[in-house]
Amino acid sequence: MGVKDDRIKVENEVLGGMKIIKLYAWESAFIDKIDGLRNDELKKLWSYKLFGIVTRITWTVVPTLVSICSFAVYTALGNELTASTAFTALALFGILRFPLFMLPTSISNCVEAGLSLDRITSFLTAEEVLASYPVGSDFFSS
Repeated sequence: MGVKDDRIKVENEVLGGMKIIKLYAWESAFIDKIDGLRNDELKKLWSYKLFGIVTRITWTVVPTLVSICSFAVYTALGNELTASTAFTALALFGILRFPLFMLPTSISNCVEAGLSLDRITSFLTAEEVLASYPVGSDFFSS
């Protein structure tokens, strides 16, 4: 989000000062700066999405590995693995699969909500910016 904010800030400055930028022929310098910020943003976004993919793959494979390891330990302890025991265990593992699958998504959503809350808090607690017009000015009465 910080990289995205930096890019948007520069783009707003460019749009606000377009007349000056065109007058002094600074287009290429600002294009290079915006392209660099876009590349940084894409790298961060790629890392974020790659982490999400790895997390989803991990949480998809984990229930199967838990089932295999549970059955292996159960039989290694000398117990006989019958169909009723296996299907009961698989049914219980199936019930646990959805909460395990939703855990990383919930953690990610909580982190994003915390970041959003911090941004809203910093915005709402910022000092007020007053207009530069005097209080008795005719600007407000027209």
